[in-house]
Amino acid sequence: MSEIVMLHVLILSGLDDLKNCKIRNSIILTGWFLGVMIFLMEGDIQNLVIGILHILITIVAAFPLYRFGGIGAGDIKLWSVISLLYGLNFLCEMLVCLFIIAGFVSLIRLLSHRSLLKRFMHLFTYMMYGRNCNSRYYSLQRDGKDNVIPMAPITAAAYFITLIRRGCC
Repeated sequence: MSEIVMLHVLILSGLDDLKNCKIRNSIILTGWFLGVMIFLMEGDIQNLVIGILHILITIVAAFPLYRFGGIGAGDIKLWSVISLLYGLNFLCEMLVCLFIIAGFVSLIRLLSHRSLLKRFMHLFTYMMYGRNCNSRYYSLQRDGKDNVIPMAPITAAAYFITLIRRGCC
């Protein structure tokens, strides 16, 4: 049942992220609601409480990535749906896979746009000076969409790879 909920959430969030560079809250709320319903239908109140705690831990732990400007808030909330349904161990395993895939996708995109050196210099400048003035490393308004990597489709790929690796299907 969790796989059906996640398939729904991942397809909608992936399409939304590709089209708008955002994930609507209604998609995330649907995932949370359906996840809670699964626990309630199974009568598993203890795991429901643990799942809600996993949502909070995921959001708090990933918040610095958002503040840095390295990832969107919708991506973090999408991860929280996964942590609700599968737990933090699954999420951590999936995130390792996600960041490896995202690194390759980012490198390919930077090389194809011939902007690797420019982005590296921007990162270096940010790390030296920008962190102290509460600015974000990446701003869609300032930097544009050229180097944006939609994370929801990559999250979906990492989710399915993790499921297959674990033999959950």
